[in-house]
Amino acid sequence: MKKKSSMHIVLWGFSVLFFIYQYGARSSVPNVLNNDLQQYFGVTAAEMGRLIGLFFITYTAMQIPVGILIDRLNVKLISVIACLSVALGMLAFVWTNSYQVASLAQLLIGFGASFAFVLVIKVSNDFFPREKVAFISSIGISCGSLGPVSLNLLIANLAEIYPWKNIVCGIGIFGIIIVIIGYLAVDMKKLPKPTDVNHSAEKQLSIKDSIKVIISNIRILLIGIFSMTILGPVSAFCDAWGVSFMQSIYEVDKVAAASAVSMIYLGTMFGAPIAAYLSEKLKSYRKVMLGGSVILVALFGTVIFVKLNFTILCILFFIIGIAATCQFLSFPAALALTPKKIGATVTGVVNTVTMLGSTILVPIIGEIIDFSKNYFKNASYTPNDYKNGMLMIIVSIVLGMFTLFFIKDGYHKDGLNKS
Repeated sequence: MKKKSSMHIVLWGFSVLFFIYQYGARSSVPNVLNNDLQQYFGVTAAEMGRLIGLFFITYTAMQIPVGILIDRLNVKLISVIACLSVALGMLAFVWTNSYQVASLAQLLIGFGASFAFVLVIKVSNDFFPREKVAFISSIGISCGSLGPVSLNLLIANLAEIYPWKNIVCGIGIFGIIIVIIGYLAVDMKKLPKPTDVNHSAEKQLSIKDSIKVIISNIRILLIGIFSMTILGPVSAFCDAWGVSFMQSIYEVDKVAAASAVSMIYLGTMFGAPIAAYLSEKLKSYRKVMLGGSVILVALFGTVIFVKLNFTILCILFFIIGIAATCQFLSFPAALALTPKKIGATVTGVVNTVTMLGSTILVPIIGEIIDFSKNYFKNASYTPNDYKNGMLMIIVSIVLGMFTLFFIKDGYHKDGLNKS
């Protein structure tokens, strides 16, 4: 009897490790080191927001092309190149003091990182039994939060001892180590055939026909807009302005600020299965999405306008992380409205719209912070400047809640079982 290969588990592990690495690197560096980067490049908050926003522009633009490439090319090769792209982008920050070169570095990081999420879903779907795909992929995505949770604290602590350049250089080198590990550990020849594992091979629609089916359903676009208006504010806070906001409003050091913001990521690790469980019990994606949105508005409003005890603040951030995972339900909600055989294309389209939120909101918040500072003629950024910028978080989430009233719940249709 031929021994069954476990190489698909190795490939899955490599894809998840890459997902954790890129999520931590692209989130923690611009957030924890925001002030250091501003001073080093000699830029304003608005210019820093635009620099960070370049990542999201590339990431967003690549989502649909990434899905097409991953479906057609060597997964190992794509994973290695994508991870190397993120690592080299990190090292580019160390090699330059030019804002323009740093902008190119952000584009390089965005290009590599755009493959991570889709790779985890692809490997989970292709090489594991169909009944385990949802569980396996959710474990991989939840693990991704380990990146920013661990790196936020690590970078904040190391920044008290070492220059920020040394820290970013170390992150880049670690990425190259991951590339080497993946290249040596994964043997594509030993992978089982996807059809042998999934026990079925469905005929795919052409790219043109798939897009036609999707754009003809306005509810998919609305679901994407909801996802965009929820993830955008959370990403803007966690990946760009959260640590600076905490240091200004709550007058805590960088380590404490990073620790508090990390609680949001920690909450997302537990929130995804909770959101899935509630949607199953209620037989509704929409109800859970709406409930999570209401909680986010209430808690972000409290955090922004009420100065809280630090312990209570961390608890609220943890709950924000849990509530924010209502956004994850956008994907099964969209899939429930379309045939299964175009699921990958649907995921790419929804994720493209989703990432527009971060692309737009991160620089807008920076612009508002700068406008507030200049309007009130402040010598430096004040707590009120940050509060004015953070108002856009609440505006965005409220807009997302509004779109839900135009979305009919497709839970009962169970699009995952359509042929």
